[in-house]
Amino acid sequence: AVPPPGTPAGPAREFAAVRLFADRAAASDPAFAVDETTIGDVQHICAALDGLPLALELAAARVRTLDVGEIAARLDDRFRLLARGSRTAEARHRSLRGVVEWSWDLLSDEERELARRLTVFPGGATAAAAAEVCGADVDLLPELADKSLVEAVGGRFRMLETIRAFGAERLAEVGEAEAVHRAHAEYFRRFAEQADPMLRTADQLTWLARLDADYDNILAALRWATENDVALALRLVLLLAMYWWMRGRRFEGAGLSLAVVSRCSPELREEHVEEFLVCVLGAMAGQPHESLEQYLPLVRRFAADGAWAPRHPMLVMLLGVVAGPPGDDAELLIRGEGLLATGDPWSWALLPMGLGLRSMMSGDLAGAEEGLREGAAQFRALGERWGLSMALDHLSQLLTWRGEHEAALPMMDEALALMHEIGATDDVADLICRRAWARLLSGDRTGARADYELAATTARRSGMPESRASAYLGLANLSRFSGDLAAARELCERALAECTGGSFAAETARASAMISLGWLALAEGDPAAAAALHREALLVGRQWHAGDVVAFALEGLAGVTGPEQAAVLLGAAAAVRGTAISGDPDVTAVRARLVESLGVDGFERAYRTGSGMSAQKALDHSIEGEVSTRSDT
Repeated sequence: AVPPPGTPAGPAREFAAVRLFADRAAASDPAFAVDETTIGDVQHICAALDGLPLALELAAARVRTLDVGEIAARLDDRFRLLARGSRTAEARHRSLRGVVEWSWDLLSDEERELARRLTVFPGGATAAAAAEVCGADVDLLPELADKSLVEAVGGRFRMLETIRAFGAERLAEVGEAEAVHRAHAEYFRRFAEQADPMLRTADQLTWLARLDADYDNILAALRWATENDVALALRLVLLLAMYWWMRGRRFEGAGLSLAVVSRCSPELREEHVEEFLVCVLGAMAGQPHESLEQYLPLVRRFAADGAWAPRHPMLVMLLGVVAGPPGDDAELLIRGEGLLATGDPWSWALLPMGLGLRSMMSGDLAGAEEGLREGAAQFRALGERWGLSMALDHLSQLLTWRGEHEAALPMMDEALALMHEIGATDDVADLICRRAWARLLSGDRTGARADYELAATTARRSGMPESRASAYLGLANLSRFSGDLAAARELCERALAECTGGSFAAETARASAMISLGWLALAEGDPAAAAALHREALLVGRQWHAGDVVAFALEGLAGVTGPEQAAVLLGAAAAVRGTAISGDPDVTAVRARLVESLGVDGFERAYRTGSGMSAQKALDHSIEGEVSTRSDT
């Protein structure tokens, strides 16, 4: 607020505009005070500038070299035209621009050079960054701060947006924009080159914080490169991919990656294949888009190429998320050869964890436990939280399958604490869902519901569709168990709607939704629909080498078939997964029905037929054999 003309100094000092001007003027000249000798000019200045805080700060910064009467007079000259007409929002904007222009004109040539080049830093700059990018006299930064052209906070110099926009116009006018933006983008490419490997060490929190501090600058560099130097943009995406996943920015990173993909020529795709694949896979994993479907054959070709060994660990991880696990251990080892050749200890830890996951998907739980424990031990020795959390997450899932809840739940809590520590919010939602499942299996439905609701809230914030789908399915199953079939269907349909994009994560989430819908159809009295849903899920699991999905689908089919065949299918599910899951309410109910129908001996005999099959034979049995739906619904 601005005091009316003629307000005495005492009451005028209570107005916000006068207080702000007085505070900033005293910071420039400690001898300055708003009193009866200065209040008239101060009121004039405040009124001329419409009480705009930025304009007042800039004007007050001149008190060191000009008295307030001179400042008021110069503003009169500057804004004489603004006195005419109504005081519209446009006039307020012109007042602000005028005072920025006035302050700019009072700078020396050297100060203007530095100021206009600083405009390429939307996130502010350290003195070192400014020196390297601007190529100007950075000793002048304190002078610019004294004149309120930049703010000096925490060792960084930051321009307010209005000043930065004005300075950017001056940068373009003198023909320096392309060169300075390129210097800025290259500087942050070098910074990202330095930061990326450090994210896979015990110092990752420090480097995550450093990347956070310059994230606005990094985004500006990437966006400029996307429009002006796509090869540089490809490199930046590769270097930022792990940061995006560790920091819960997966969805945002996917959108930025998609923009780079759209600008990439066929020649660049071949020349920078590893960077291009990270772009495509990162976009698919976070923001599925129909324009990406054309690149799926390329992804599958490289994923299956026995002669190609990717060297960046994030590419190997993204291949798993989008293309699914390798078809066999040999293929995974080929992928791992490139990682081993890098000499990166984090990549060495990733390989046994990957082998463990591959074993887990193929039903070799002993091999899975060995690989996951080895990976966890190596990540723990490195002090790296993200990899350790992933290894603990999968290991706890394995223990949950075996009913070892007392060991699994503390392991899940440690994994969650690690993810929270690094800020990996996208992963947090998935971990909470798996903890909810463990609580459900242990009989704690109240705790399971609380976790699924927390996961749904977390996933809605993160923007990851598969995470939302998992949370909705958990809540749907709990609604079904309590008899609320309408709520269960609504939640299942919401989950299914989230599963788009054609990636491994999206397709396995879709299969999980179909399995939940299958159990729901059975509860609604439609075993034929249930069988069709479980069969479709089974085919998805087989296509993507997802043994756990196949096993859950087989158990769903067991719920809708005749007693003896159902017992065989339950055994086959255990063969595919490597174990029967202890405490699953649906399977427990099916098993009880079968024991009642077949007797204990008859059930065990049929079950052993299925559990004695190889995983492949169990798959063939379920896919090729006739599964007749039972009539006793």
